[in-house]
Amino acid sequence: MAKLTIGNSYQVRDKYTSVTVTDDQLTVDLDPVKLIAKPAVAIAAAIKRGILSNSATTADGKRRLFVRTGTLAAGITALPSGEIVAPPGYLQDPALVDRLRAVVPALANPLDDPQVKAAIDATADTIHRKGR
Repeated sequence: MAKLTIGNSYQVRDKYTSVTVTDDQLTVDLDPVKLIAKPAVAIAAAIKRGILSNSATTADGKRRLFVRTGTLAAGITALPSGEIVAPPGYLQDPALVDRLRAVVPALANPLDDPQVKAAIDATADTIHRKGR
């Protein structure tokens, strides 16, 4: 765990008095695992939602846009390192990856997802939280 604590203390003295003023401490948690966890989980969830929303039955009611996407979506996971992984064997075909990227916004640009933005903001708030 890496934490940085910054604080100041000032003391003023004269012949008859002594006054000490201490600032609130600012504690910044720099643990990379904690910093990446919330955004990575939010990105994985956005990818899952995008995949599942595009795997519904098409208008003709006979086929799906993608096959076995429920299993793919269920296997999308955020690792503690921040890496997003998929079940083995599902994303081996570059054409499938391109098709998914075209219809799943979180694959093309995860930072556009509101829940991802919220997770990043929450992480920024955690970094800047004041401790006493």
